[in-house]
Amino acid sequence: MSDDAGLDPAEAARRLACDGPNVPFPAPRRGPLAALAGVFREPTFALFGIAAGVYLLVGELRDALAVLATAVLSITVAAVQEQRAIDALAALGSHLAPRARVVRGGQRRDVPAAELVVGDTLLLSEGTRVAADVVVTRDDGLSVDTASFTGESLPESAGVGAGVLAGMLVLAGEGSATVVATGARTEIARLGRHLAEARPVGPRSAQVRRTVRVLGGAAGVVCIATVGVHGWVRGDWSGGILAGVALAVAVLPEELPVVRTLLLALSARRIAQRGLVVRQLDAVETLGAVEVLCIDKTGTLTANSMRVVETWTPEGSDLARADLVATAWRATEPESEDPTDRAVNAIEATPEASTGDSVSSDPGRCGAHGPAPTSTDRSSTSRDPAGDWPHAPGRPVHVHAWFRGDGTSYACKGAPESVIARCALASDAAVEARRVAARLAEDGMRVMAVASLETEARPASEPPLVGWRLRGFLGLADPLRSTTPAAVEALAQLGVRVLVLTGDHPGTARAIAARAGLDVRGVRVGTELETLDDAALTAALAGASICARVTPTMKLRLVRVLQGAGAVVAMTGDGVNDAPALRAADVGLAMGSGADVAREAASIVLLDADLRALADGIVEGRRVAAALRASLEWLLAVHLPIAGVALVAPLGAGPLLLLPMHVALLELCIDPTAGGVFAGVEVPARRDEGVWPPDPNPRTAPLLARTRLVRAC
Repeated sequence: MSDDAGLDPAEAARRLACDGPNVPFPAPRRGPLAALAGVFREPTFALFGIAAGVYLLVGELRDALAVLATAVLSITVAAVQEQRAIDALAALGSHLAPRARVVRGGQRRDVPAAELVVGDTLLLSEGTRVAADVVVTRDDGLSVDTASFTGESLPESAGVGAGVLAGMLVLAGEGSATVVATGARTEIARLGRHLAEARPVGPRSAQVRRTVRVLGGAAGVVCIATVGVHGWVRGDWSGGILAGVALAVAVLPEELPVVRTLLLALSARRIAQRGLVVRQLDAVETLGAVEVLCIDKTGTLTANSMRVVETWTPEGSDLARADLVATAWRATEPESEDPTDRAVNAIEATPEASTGDSVSSDPGRCGAHGPAPTSTDRSSTSRDPAGDWPHAPGRPVHVHAWFRGDGTSYACKGAPESVIARCALASDAAVEARRVAARLAEDGMRVMAVASLETEARPASEPPLVGWRLRGFLGLADPLRSTTPAAVEALAQLGVRVLVLTGDHPGTARAIAARAGLDVRGVRVGTELETLDDAALTAALAGASICARVTPTMKLRLVRVLQGAGAVVAMTGDGVNDAPALRAADVGLAMGSGADVAREAASIVLLDADLRALADGIVEGRRVAAALRASLEWLLAVHLPIAGVALVAPLGAGPLLLLPMHVALLELCIDPTAGGVFAGVEVPARRDEGVWPPDPNPRTAPLLARTRLVRAC
């Protein structure tokens, strides 16, 4: 059977039975009871359980209920974190198409996407969400949105032989493709596996867990020893039990997790007012220790929206620029979803002629011809063109034509080399045009050439190949956010190193980073980094400020290598490709306007993608870390004397000075005092002259420095 006929239905059924359904993310098999069992094994919950049991033993029902309520809160938080991993995979699955259009047995059929098999002929058209990994076999102007997977802000042409991944969206054109991977073998499924595996515990939370284990073990040993010594030496076993229970209650600082949660929650509320929504409380404290901030260029440094940022015409006059703009919109579809077409439509809607080479925001300066036609004029003119020739093999330009009197008026746009080849230019003029196009491209722009042609003949089956007049170039780019340079400067003052990780071209990344105020001398390319082992990669990253052409898998590896070198790493991103790295980073920061899967994987969401808010969040992280250290120091200073008094009777010959009820009464005063005072007091942030260095790494630094520990004791 020929390729045009597609697979035979019987063969498709056989392959489906052999390879399984095209479902990248099977439903999780772990049930709620298994998840709860894991939570009950957590040491923090064990601490709460011991404390509650002690209170019940001495008849303090109210205190036991309070501790159990805190345990329920702990379970809830853990369950939410578990659910977030499931939600992240569900959000990743939302990028897949539910149905697909294929050719089987010579007929076009709509089938569930789950029934696609390797070898199927998949039909693609504008607005289609690709349901499997494919290779294009027929291209009629195909253009796909790859931003979520590659970081490229511009659509990419998908010619014959090009690979297109499951989840990508066809923006323009149509064609067909052969399915080469389905189900768990697709790229999006591989991202899902990385996302499921990257489930880090906050560095400070891990340290608190270790501390809890030590305190719990010490309390148990001391309690048993106290009962034994008091009962064996003095023969008073009942008094020994009371002394042991009192000492256990004194040693167990069960209010520490409560105070810590309260402080973090209040800090989360503070930074929420600055546009940072916290999804994982531990991330607030970790923010203060961030040393390396890995930034995705598209949507973070830039606005993630294409705009015409520069124009050039051979004549250099306002009149010529007005004609350039008018010709460009005449060559563009009015309702196109292609970002470059939308950028051209935007300058048509609010005409922007330029002074010099840069587009001006003055809508009145459009030359002697007056303002460019309005949106209404354009819509009515484009609705019934005499000819429309989109990009296609052998025609690398988009052409529109209209009748004008007895002749035809043509307008075209496309890549500079393709348009220049059709224009009647003197050799020196052609050289100058190519030089300008190269300069614009080196500045990180997508260059669109625009030309026009007037003929006395009616349109033929193809537009003329020669004789066109070059109107000029439009330089399109994803512009830098206006707030980015100030944010980069603020991060530098906080001692945070910024590392740009992007799928874009090195030249584009370098141009954007330079405008943001970053050091662009250290540029690394992903294809080179992939060949390095971890040690060599660590050395290569030491002097890098930009990593371009980075794949999703490489982003995840870079984050882990930086962490392995001892750095506390934060990662920003907004696309599907960023999700595994967001989840693996010490602090994952998703853009509020990004993909659902990125927000689900992140620990903090930046609502308006303003990095200045992130700088404020880092300052708040350092503030709350200082508050937590002060609260721990105070709790130790209170608990140690209580424990010492409780030990007087077992070690000496006097009566019991503190009974369990006395200790419980003291802690009724301690708990609200610790919670209220340290939650309400603003701990001043101390900044030295120059750069304010990050907090100590919470993975390695102790909860309390030795000097403060000695002072507390």
